[in-house]
Amino acid sequence: MRTIPIILLLILSHSTSAQQVNNLKIEQPLLKDLFVWGDHIIAEKDHTNIHKFYSCDTISKQLIPLTIKGNSEVLYLAESNSFLFAIVKNQNTFSLISKGKTAQSWNSETLFQGFDLIREAKFVANDSLLLFITADKIHYKARSSGWQSILLNSLVDLKSLIFAYGSVPQHCLVTANSLYLGYDHGEWSGALIEIPFISKNNIVFKKGKTILEDNIKAICRTTNDTIWIATGLAHMAAERSGIYKYKNKSLQEILWSKPSLSLPKKSDLSAFCLNNKEEPLFVASILGVFKIESDKLKQVINANLYISYSMKDYSVGSFPEAMYADKNDNLFIASRSLGVFLYTKTGNGYKFTQLTFE
Repeated sequence: MRTIPIILLLILSHSTSAQQVNNLKIEQPLLKDLFVWGDHIIAEKDHTNIHKFYSCDTISKQLIPLTIKGNSEVLYLAESNSFLFAIVKNQNTFSLISKGKTAQSWNSETLFQGFDLIREAKFVANDSLLLFITADKIHYKARSSGWQSILLNSLVDLKSLIFAYGSVPQHCLVTANSLYLGYDHGEWSGALIEIPFISKNNIVFKKGKTILEDNIKAICRTTNDTIWIATGLAHMAAERSGIYKYKNKSLQEILWSKPSLSLPKKSDLSAFCLNNKEEPLFVASILGVFKIESDKLKQVINANLYISYSMKDYSVGSFPEAMYADKNDNLFIASRSLGVFLYTKTGNGYKFTQLTFE
């Protein structure tokens, strides 16, 4: 692992009435995602395969490399209601392993031919189906059968969505009967695509459709399969944010739909999650963290979470990438180049801690 220079920085522009953040360790490796996998809160590094996933250790205040069965080169992770899945590499051998969430031992499963040639993909699963999505194909496997594949272009006209053609979706979600692909390409826009499927005897995919054309920042689902969609963009003078509910083929706008569900001023939206009560939480980068509660917005953290700082020859801006709320209402926010921000719930406020790489 490379040595990471640590510099203490006084953030003068980061003011908050809730929790003042002063000294941060900067020049951290770049993060691109934050999610839960089993008992681990996982931070995912960008542009790397070796030591790609790190577990958030709130005791040591560090991000610890994730190892599984002695394998430190973990390439992909997925989780369903009952199972954990991982694709690991040991020397030149790739392995797909799985285990029940209450089980102690891991089981080996087969990978499809040509997996070793894939450089970028998304991996998702439900209890009966594994899906591996590349820029042009869906590789899929029912738990009781072998791998198959289908061309994305046979299901969705990606050429009509110029930004999506030749690109791996940034966000994927699978329910019992649909696969959702979320694309975010900055000023080139994005989209959320739903691809229904039937999984009685054989997996049969149906033609997909575009649910929403916008920059997709997150896709989450509730226990009753309501889909929450977060959108946002910050590009030059453009700042956009949106939150939607998708249920029974109907899309409902939530954020900005009325005064009580509107931000105090125009802002992007950079991270989104559902808490333990399935209430939406999101980061409006320069305004802080908000919760949708009883049909209105509640600000839970008042802070500018877009943090800029100067290096020797250039300036850096670190923005929120993803977030997670645990069962105790503690908030984890992955910052692009500043590690993970942990806001620990303390009475009516939050205590700030920065989790950094070893």
